[in-house]
Amino acid sequence: NDFGMCQWYPQIAVYDDVRGWDRTQYLGISEFYNEYGNWSAELTVPRNFIIASTGTLMNPAEVLTAAQLSRFNALSADSVTRIVLPEEVDSTARMISSDSLTWKFTAQNVRDFAWAASPNYVWDGTMTRDGVRIHAFYHPDLYRTSLWPLVGDASNWDEGAMMARHAIEHFSAHFGRYIYPQATVVSGPVRGMEYPMMIFADDGEAITNGLYYVIAHELGHQWYPMMVGNNETNYPFMDEGFNTYITATAIEDRYGKDGLIHKDFLRALSWMNLPSSEARLFEQRFYLLSAREEDETTVMSHPYSYPGSQFGTAAYQKPGTVLVMLRDVIGPDAFAQGMNTYYSRWLLKHPYPADFFNTMEDAAGYDLDWFWNQWFDQTWKLDMAVRGVKNEELNGRLRSVITLENREQAVMPATLRLTLADGSVKDIRFPVSIWSKGRIGTVTVDSLPAAVKDVTIDPAMQLADVNRLNNSWSMPRVEFDYGLNIANALLYPLDAYRINAGPAAGFNLRDGVELGASISGSYMGTDHRTVLMMNQGTRSGVPDLQLSYSTPLRVWDPKLTTDIRLFRLDGFTGWQWTIEKTFEARKSNARSYRRLFTINTSILSLRVNDDRYLSGPAEWDMTGLYDAGFISLKYSETFTWGKFFLRLDDEFGTPNSAFSYSKLTAESKLEHRLFGLGLTWRFFGGSSAGTVPVQTAHSLTRATGVERFHSSVHRTPVVGLSTRDNLAAPGGGNLFLDRDTIALNVAALNLAVTSGPFVLFADAGTVWDSSQTRFKQFAYDAGIGLQMNMGTIGAPGVSVGPLGIGLFFPLYIKDPARPQDEEFAYRWRLVLGVRL
Repeated sequence: NDFGMCQWYPQIAVYDDVRGWDRTQYLGISEFYNEYGNWSAELTVPRNFIIASTGTLMNPAEVLTAAQLSRFNALSADSVTRIVLPEEVDSTARMISSDSLTWKFTAQNVRDFAWAASPNYVWDGTMTRDGVRIHAFYHPDLYRTSLWPLVGDASNWDEGAMMARHAIEHFSAHFGRYIYPQATVVSGPVRGMEYPMMIFADDGEAITNGLYYVIAHELGHQWYPMMVGNNETNYPFMDEGFNTYITATAIEDRYGKDGLIHKDFLRALSWMNLPSSEARLFEQRFYLLSAREEDETTVMSHPYSYPGSQFGTAAYQKPGTVLVMLRDVIGPDAFAQGMNTYYSRWLLKHPYPADFFNTMEDAAGYDLDWFWNQWFDQTWKLDMAVRGVKNEELNGRLRSVITLENREQAVMPATLRLTLADGSVKDIRFPVSIWSKGRIGTVTVDSLPAAVKDVTIDPAMQLADVNRLNNSWSMPRVEFDYGLNIANALLYPLDAYRINAGPAAGFNLRDGVELGASISGSYMGTDHRTVLMMNQGTRSGVPDLQLSYSTPLRVWDPKLTTDIRLFRLDGFTGWQWTIEKTFEARKSNARSYRRLFTINTSILSLRVNDDRYLSGPAEWDMTGLYDAGFISLKYSETFTWGKFFLRLDDEFGTPNSAFSYSKLTAESKLEHRLFGLGLTWRFFGGSSAGTVPVQTAHSLTRATGVERFHSSVHRTPVVGLSTRDNLAAPGGGNLFLDRDTIALNVAALNLAVTSGPFVLFADAGTVWDSSQTRFKQFAYDAGIGLQMNMGTIGAPGVSVGPLGIGLFFPLYIKDPARPQDEEFAYRWRLVLGVRL
């Protein structure tokens, strides 16, 4: 009984003077290109339903009670009026009335029509200073929100009407007058979508000002594309990108510069010293993450040809960031004039990109082709650096010669902030022409009162520079924060190396509860990432230490990374060094696939110092140092109807190892759907030769000891002997046998049929040590289970995963090595990790 009704058909096609009739289909994520018209609608619904709609309600006296009508007519700009009260909702929402009412709406000069209906709506109303009626419809339980135990009570939809009013007034003041008589915001089954005079928003939450962000963003669409009717299908940046920019200005106007984090959350967690949450920089950060990985597509590309993951960057974050840069280039006054002229020229018309470009050039008074080309037609990046500063005295006057370097293709003018030896600060501008002779440019500043001590390019961070650590002459800035490093990681500073300090904890039977600290540092979550983790067992008193460093090798390729770590963990000591290269290909939104190919090489050296951390002495061969090299090839493809994964590994003992062996592993998985059910097929096979240590031998039932070392859950026992065999580490042949079967060679096939969390599975496999025993004895199992695979979660630099948990019941097991066991019996296994 909660409806959002959108996308009315048939629609009248647009005829414009550039392409004639618009025959483009709406495919994938692309949106719409609609003509303006006048609407009249009559909606007949059960009597206890409330309707929110595009347009003006023409018959309120026929559909509202006398008390509701009185409140409806009493809206003012001084306060919020509750038109439908929570107690009125409670009395009607439990049943659908058999009687009906007809609600009548009219709308002029709109591109579309949408409406929502529910008996569960609380209805708040207010009015802007210009007389625009504001309506907010939401369910009573969304009035306030919380996030226990961090925030007990936080504002939410109780401010929904005022949020909408603020957005309409802000946009009207800066980007052109809102021309419609009303604006409606609704929480319902549709989330984050815009229609003329009406938008659908989210439920809201207590960490961010996300509710206002969505309300403001969707109401911003009343300007682009509702009033300025651009072609969303072909040029989504003209509404999503422009709207990203104006939404950031609205957030700052309402909440201040740190406007993304909820004020009640900030108050509760002020001790964390959270980084700046400026909306403008938040959007810039998303663009820079793509640009730094060279994952971009051009803004002017047709969205049907966008790689699937790039729609957000190309349509939202990059053009929104580019408008910030345009404002910096032509100045705030010319920019404001241009945006308002664009609105007035193209109100209720259909502009193309060139129309916007021409309008902004008119406002600036000069040609900007160089700007449009590099930011809309190309995927060029910007990286300006301070190369040197030379202070000198000439004719009794002090001057400074500043040498700058442009390390990427894009060129920009910028502000230079000079910090002088006497403590004073001086800002100067250099023009884009400084780069006319190549990558090196110089700026000379005469008649200074003191020597230049430091220089910073673009101190206000208006420009999308991919590496701000080189934007100053001095050492890069370091910024500290504290806490669990989850909320913090969403707000990486763009101009500083960030260090986070937070608690760390763990548990195993030998150490008991482990308590300690984790200190991590990085630039934007990916570069020069250093982590120091220190724990100590409360039972054993034994400390654990791990130090790691990883970074992309951007001087060669941003998708070439290296990682090194040193550790003393749960009775193990050792080190690991990894180099990895990723290749990626992505198809368009219209026909989506993603191909990922990874080459990984590593060396791992492990030694057991304390065998009391092992499940048993047979788990690890401690006759000498385990020192192994790895070469791994991984290929994955995601396409319309499923996923495919292939892994080929070669593991071998190094000259320093006590074990001389070679081990090959192959794993392939196919996921697809059939008759509404999910099917996952997995093949696992391996062959090895030489003196293979038991800790890395192929297993028919679980991950090897070396693989389990990389999981804190499976590295050392966390449960007692009575239930230890019921805790499974996914890997190897993945059979649920009552014994761990290892051998030189293994082959297994797994099948899972899923519906939501429910699993029906069957597995078969065999192991052998010689050609005479090859494929002679197969083991089988089958059963049911519950599983939840959460994938990889987190933020850049602090992602964890893939995560999964499952409870499986292998009700049938046939193991030729244990013929005495009953084939059908009640058994259970808890799997921590992703099994298939």
